[in-house]
Amino acid sequence: MFYERFESRTELIAEMLVEYSSTLLRDAEAAGRAAPKGIRRLVCILEMWLRNYVLREGGCLILSGAIECASRPNDVIRNAMKSAVKPGELA
Repeated sequence: MFYERFESRTELIAEMLVEYSSTLLRDAEAAGRAAPKGIRRLVCILEMWLRNYVLREGGCLILSGAIECASRPNDVIRNAMKSAVKPGELA
């Protein structure tokens, strides 16, 4: 049943990262709109990220993936991250 929806584990992880990143960006934009411009807005966005993503059980998926990728030359997570987020897409 798994392979009816996804061709590979890499594809599954890539789709999960896209959804996670989209949710994180929506949350960051909402937090930013609620604060005045400048450093206060940045602090508000960072506090939201820390509270809702980094400090929750399991931690931030993107940070965890980056740490795991740093310790391996080639792996499924690194390949999934490359295919999930195209250069300049999150800029």
